[in-house]
Amino acid sequence: MKVFLLACLMALAVVSAKGQGLNHRCPKNAVWDQCGVDCPKTCGEQEIKCPLKCRVGCECEEGYVQVHDNYDKKLRGRDIQCVTVKDCELMTNID
Repeated sequence: MKVFLLACLMALAVVSAKGQGLNHRCPKNAVWDQCGVDCPKTCGEQEIKCPLKCRVGCECEEGYVQVHDNYDKKLRGRDIQCVTVKDCELMTNID
């Protein structure tokens, strides 16, 4: 029983670290990550080879990409804009 309880607590800690915490407000379609990718997918670059390096802050949820890689270290990604790939295509056709 103790092992089960410990496993549940550890799983909850991982989910809490991955999701938005009280002090980690992220924009729409983004989540807080203690070890996110250092070179996220963007509308312009969706296939990126990236070194294994963590970046603390907000990152786009699965299925979304950043409009631009405009990561501000002070804001820790709280200013990113996450859209679907289809929305990227629509935005490109407007320009």
